[in-house]
Amino acid sequence: MSNDDGNRIIITGALGYIGSHTAVELIEAGFEVCLVDNLSCTNIEVLEGIEKITDVKPIYENIDCKDYVAMDKFMNKVGGIKAVIHCAALKNEENSDSNPLAYYRNNIGSLVTLLELLPVHKINCLVCSVPMAANQDSVYHSSLLMCERIINDSMKVNHDLYCTIVHHATAIGAHPTSLVGFNGERGDLQIDISRAAAGKCENVAVYENHIREYIDIMDIAKTHRHIIENIGSQKDRMLKQNLGSGCCLSDIEFVKLFEQINNVRISMDVRVPENNSEQQVVSSNGANSEKLKEAIKNIWRWQLHLGDIESDGKQKSGHLLGGS
Repeated sequence: MSNDDGNRIIITGALGYIGSHTAVELIEAGFEVCLVDNLSCTNIEVLEGIEKITDVKPIYENIDCKDYVAMDKFMNKVGGIKAVIHCAALKNEENSDSNPLAYYRNNIGSLVTLLELLPVHKINCLVCSVPMAANQDSVYHSSLLMCERIINDSMKVNHDLYCTIVHHATAIGAHPTSLVGFNGERGDLQIDISRAAAGKCENVAVYENHIREYIDIMDIAKTHRHIIENIGSQKDRMLKQNLGSGCCLSDIEFVKLFEQINNVRISMDVRVPENNSEQQVVSSNGANSEKLKEAIKNIWRWQLHLGDIESDGKQKSGHLLGGS
């Protein structure tokens, strides 16, 4: 298999939340994507969603990108690789503190494998996409710092490598078609809210004064596409991009806005953070953002797509409110 145009983009963690939306965006922009995911945090049905949206069946293999031999074989197989977008990091901060070695092994190990293989296959562009860390003391945040140091050290000897690190705000929403969306474990606020609204859990744990900045998942995907489209025009070999929306909401405000927009009722378990004195003070200003509201609509549309609501709109269980 060869591609003389060098238009192929490898996406790691490609069937995850960030990776899948990025895959759709790149395919629709005319790129040929090659998807790698070991399905540890997702499922193969995501690939079907990508195919339905784009009417394209992308190259995909179930590979753990820490596996040097398997990744080397994959890169040899596809050829003509223009860039790698690395989305395969483990990202749950709370879970990282309970499983530090698993996070270090995955986040550092997968990156090192890629950095070793890029010069072998003459790939000169790497994009790393990661959520901003809310807790500077978390294992997740420590792994990010280590990864950035590793990239910098690698670039001292690989003088052809260009790297962009995208630190983005908390991603929410789903593709407007509802054929690709979010998946993962409880502890992610949008997952907990949508599950509670669908009656799959009794309430949502929220923290007093906990304010987050949110960004539509599609904006992250579009940013990745823009970076790939502008390969070659980058002057600095290392770029760091903080991607946000300026739209901030407290956990409680997020739940209430979700209720208002989607006409549902959600029970909250309001908690006080253990380190309340260290809580970051950020202004809440996102309630009037139309873009944020549309992303919140897409959260619920995706949950409906998952089959938690009957086709007539009646909730199987939970607290769906009557609509007009």
